[in-house]
Amino acid sequence: MNGARRRVVAVPHAAVAAAKRAAARAAATRAGRAVVVFQERQLPDAAAALTYYAMLALVPGLLVVVSALSLVGEATAEQLVARVRELAPGPAADLLDRTLGDLRSAPVGAGITAAVAVGAAVWSASSYVEAFRRAATRAAGLADGGEPVLRAAVARLLRTLVLALLLALAALLVALTGDVARALGRLLGASDAVLTAWSFARWALLAAVTVATVTYLYGTAGVLGGSLLRPSRGALVAVAVWLAASVAFSLYVSGPASYGRTYGALAGIVVFLVWLWLSNVALLFGVAYEATGGTLRAARQRPTAGA
Repeated sequence: MNGARRRVVAVPHAAVAAAKRAAARAAATRAGRAVVVFQERQLPDAAAALTYYAMLALVPGLLVVVSALSLVGEATAEQLVARVRELAPGPAADLLDRTLGDLRSAPVGAGITAAVAVGAAVWSASSYVEAFRRAATRAAGLADGGEPVLRAAVARLLRTLVLALLLALAALLVALTGDVARALGRLLGASDAVLTAWSFARWALLAAVTVATVTYLYGTAGVLGGSLLRPSRGALVAVAVWLAASVAFSLYVSGPASYGRTYGALAGIVVFLVWLWLSNVALLFGVAYEATGGTLRAARQRPTAGA
């Protein structure tokens, strides 16, 4: 009786273990196929092109974010600069610190600056959104079904505005810490326990906003399903790859093989460009990963030539 009972109990554990091993093998196989797809469709080159468009959109985009945070409070903008300095990889932190400092010290008032810059920022960012749509279509191996020019331009601008709001929310979460969080807590009458809980909760919220931003970016490209509340696996993989690549690259540039020795005064620019490229690699790898699972949007299941 006891032996029989032990066998009955052991079977489910063995089945669960076998299922976990099978799932791990399937995930590894799918990731391997995604790497092959990533290389065959020349996505590293596409990521380099996206890096160019990202650089064009960066400064006007930062100007809008800093101006908007300055409207909330000057201390909030200062916290954003401080957090970026801590999180950016190696010499890129100095470059971003100087850029954000110059933007904050601009002589024009924050409200006027934001109003003037928002048009340039949205237009530059919309160029990145369009470039990403083309790259994601290639990554997915789908045909690029065009839309009427005017309709496509209006839709692209509206989608870019939504992405800008998501990025501004992420920047606000990064900035709401330290003195800013304590001042806001006192204003709202929050206790020390609430502030302590917030210091942990904001990282979870930041992760959720990051995944939502990637999911929406994939949606603007029209190649993946999912929603802000139910992201695709490709979006989750992209964020995980981006985090791992960012940490690894940050450790690399701060190690003995310093970029400063090779590039001198240009080290900050080079490090930041490489990090931007790695970020776009992660985004396109997420699309390639999704393409290996047969979960692309059925409406666009027309393979491209040579895909």
